[in-house]
Amino acid sequence: MTASHASRLCLLLVSSLLPQFSFAANGLYLTAYGAEQTGVGGADIAHINDTGSLIANPAGLANIKHSRADYTATGFSIARVAHRDEYNDDVRVSNEWGGVVGGAYAQRLDDTNIVLGGGVNVAGGLGYVYDNINTAFGTVDDVSAMFSLFRFSGGAAWNITDNLRLGLVIATT
Repeated sequence: MTASHASRLCLLLVSSLLPQFSFAANGLYLTAYGAEQTGVGGADIAHINDTGSLIANPAGLANIKHSRADYTATGFSIARVAHRDEYNDDVRVSNEWGGVVGGAYAQRLDDTNIVLGGGVNVAGGLGYVYDNINTAFGTVDDVSAMFSLFRFSGGAAWNITDNLRLGLVIATT
């Protein structure tokens, strides 16, 4: 084994251990919506073919042949989140479970290359709820800080050619 092979092997071993030590959140915005997108880590944006394109790639609406309605409901857990300070020792969050929902509908206009769609979905958010947390004043209190982003979207897509699609979405959060 040469020195370059040994160094590559060491680099491979170290890099395989790093993900086990990293803990991160998506932050304010979700990286994927629904089971299919989550399964591929949001990497289906280039070839999306459902009403989820209202969120990620509006030109994808043009892939809908007639009409389509999609609904998503995803659950998640933040059970590992806890608070610790000089008054509290590992107080767990009270809102360990949450959900992300969405729904949309799209319809191809009769005998045209134009698809119109509309939908609503949870776009992101964050927050924690702590019940019975000790304060600096010797009292027990409930503390919460939460917000969520809900998005309403309307869009259109046009099949210009078989290989070229153009889409537009107007959304409000």
